[in-house]
Amino acid sequence: GNVSLWGKNLPAGGVKIQGLASRIHSLIGYNIFMDYKIYQQYLESYVLDALDKKNDDVSAAADYLLDKKKPPIFAKDRKEKKAALERAQKLFNESRSRPVWIVLKSIGLDDLAKEKI
Repeated sequence: GNVSLWGKNLPAGGVKIQGLASRIHSLIGYNIFMDYKIYQQYLESYVLDALDKKNDDVSAAADYLLDKKKPPIFAKDRKEKKAALERAQKLFNESRSRPVWIVLKSIGLDDLAKEKI
């Protein structure tokens, strides 16, 4: 007979991904999609915090970010926090020798970048 990966009461092929995500969310209480606005807020927060604590030194801010712990499993907005922290860590680690304004501009903080030129 036919073998299906879906259980008896789960949706079959042709189901839109958003509907499937809603179904998963209702079954396990966890949203599989990331909220980009929340992600961007956390990214800006991590970046500004690191630069503030390390006096706009990109290399020192990279070390600071690399030492930050990932959010705990059940933390609010965990996916967004984790993705934002990983992005900030990668960006700063790869930009150690660049001026701070370039780093800020690369994440869309254009107004702040202009102040740092």
